[in-house]
Amino acid sequence: EGSTLLPTPGQYYRWMFRPPNSANNAFFLETLRLMLVHEVTDAAGLPTGLELAYSTPRGWLSPGKQIVVSKLQTRFGPLSYVIDTAAGTVHAAIELPIGFAGTLRLRLRLPAGEALGATKVNGVAFHSFVNAETLDLTGLSGHIEVLATVK
Repeated sequence: EGSTLLPTPGQYYRWMFRPPNSANNAFFLETLRLMLVHEVTDAAGLPTGLELAYSTPRGWLSPGKQIVVSKLQTRFGPLSYVIDTAAGTVHAAIELPIGFAGTLRLRLRLPAGEALGATKVNGVAFHSFVNAETLDLTGLSGHIEVLATVK
């Protein structure tokens, strides 16, 4: 890839050379991936956990919207999750990699003015929050169901 800094004599403006396999495509995809799944590592770079939906735009969880991640490869193995919203509720179904045993956090970034209310995880009342919109699901494995009211 390359581009001229100044206008080129005899040309309309500047030249830009961008092949179809531009690194810009990879940059976009990596940014999207990090919005959906962030792999937490220790000082040695070894994986220690997952942060799900940490940077998704608030509008993605407006009533009637859905976020779907299917078989995304992580260092722990393939991960899938779905977050569905409806008026007054948000539901998440998470399928963790087999044998996952790290920290696990799910952020539910609701639209401005909305907040999480009563929350259940696997049918049991849940109270382990990192902050008002982030659930600490550390210690859970396999299939996880989250159901929260929206106030």
